[in-house]
Amino acid sequence: MAITINGSGITSSEIADGSITAADLDVGQLGGRRNLIINGAMQVAQRGTTGYDNGYDSVDRFSWNPSGMDQMGGNSLQSTDAPNGFSNSFGVQVTTAETTISADESLNCRYEVEARDLQGIANGTSDAKSLTLSFWVKSSVTGTYTVALYKDDNTARLITSTYTISTANTWEQKTFTFAGDTSGGGINNDSGHGLSIVWWLTAGSNKTGTNSTSWMNYAEGGYAFGHTVDLASTLNSSWQITGVQLEVGTVATPFEHRSYGEELALCQRYCQVLGGTFGGTYDAMATGSAWNGTDAYIQYALKQSMRSTPSITVTGGASEFRFANGGTEPAPSSISFDQAGVNTAAVRMVAASSVLTANQAVRLYNLSTSGGLIWDAEL
Repeated sequence: MAITINGSGITSSEIADGSITAADLDVGQLGGRRNLIINGAMQVAQRGTTGYDNGYDSVDRFSWNPSGMDQMGGNSLQSTDAPNGFSNSFGVQVTTAETTISADESLNCRYEVEARDLQGIANGTSDAKSLTLSFWVKSSVTGTYTVALYKDDNTARLITSTYTISTANTWEQKTFTFAGDTSGGGINNDSGHGLSIVWWLTAGSNKTGTNSTSWMNYAEGGYAFGHTVDLASTLNSSWQITGVQLEVGTVATPFEHRSYGEELALCQRYCQVLGGTFGGTYDAMATGSAWNGTDAYIQYALKQSMRSTPSITVTGGASEFRFANGGTEPAPSSISFDQAGVNTAAVRMVAASSVLTANQAVRLYNLSTSGGLIWDAEL
C-alpha cells in the first residue's frame, strides 16, 4: 500500500523499515530516541573542558587512548569550535610528537554503547538490523581515516570503513551504513560493553593488514584497516568531532538534539562529579557523621543509578576540602573511598588530630573548584 505525502508515494514497507527521511515527510527532525549515542553534541563535560590523562577526562562518554607511545604528549578537550547547529566539539591535540610509529603503537578515540541499549538491533540473529553512523569531523591533517565498530560479547566481531579529510581545518559531515551482523552470538542483555565505536587517528602496522570491510571475527590486523593518517607524529596536530549519531536503519536522519538536562542525566549513569570544575567554590557536597575523634564517614545519594558500583577519584587533594563538625571546620589529612552501590556512595575522611566529636553530624565542602570527587562507572 502507498500513501501520498507532499506529492510523493511512500509505501508501508518504507515506513516499517525506517527508510523514510525527514525530507520525504517535510517535518524537520523525525521523532526522538533515534540516537543510541549519549552526549553526541559534546555539551556535557563534568570532569572539565581540558584533560591531560588518557581515557575519559574531558567530554563525557568520549575517551582518547594513546597506546604504546614513547614520546607523544597531548590532551583532549571540549571546544566551542563547532559546525553550524552545534555549540561544542570533542577534540584531541598533539603537543609533543611521536618520533616514529612502531607496529604496536596507536592513537584512537572511542565511544562505548552499553549492551542493554542495543537489544533492539537483534545482533547475532537472522533479523540483525543495519546501523547508520553519522558525525561532523575536522582535522589539521588530511588523508584517510578509519572508523570501526567492535563487539566483544560472545564471539568478538569487527567491521570498519574509511573516510577522507581532503581539506585541513574544515568541518565535514561523514555518514556510514553498516549491515546488520547475523553472526557472533549476539550482544548480552547486561550493563557491560555492547558496541565500541573507534575513530583511529594513528595506527601501527599490526592493526592495518587485514580487510575488515565486512563483519568478521575480530583480528588485530583488521582493527584499523585502510587507515593511513599519523596524527601522533605531527606536532600541534588536532582532530575534532561532534554531532555523533548512531541509529537503526540505512538512512542518516537529522541529528537528534536533546535538552542539556536530559543529556546530563544520561551521562550521570556513567560519571558523577561533586564539586570540582563542574561545581563551584564552597560546594556543600554531602553530610555524614563522625565515627570517633579523627574519622568521619560521609554518605552521598547518587543523582542517578549508576551502571555499576563506581570508583572514586579525589581531585585537588585533601587540603582542598573541609568538614564542619560542632562549630569547627578542620581540614582532613586524607579522603578515601569507603563503600558504594549503584545508588549511594560514601567516603572516609580522616583528621590530622582528634578534633571531631563522635556521633555528631559532619558536613563536607570544598574550598575551591580544584576540590572534587569523581564517581566513575564508565564502560
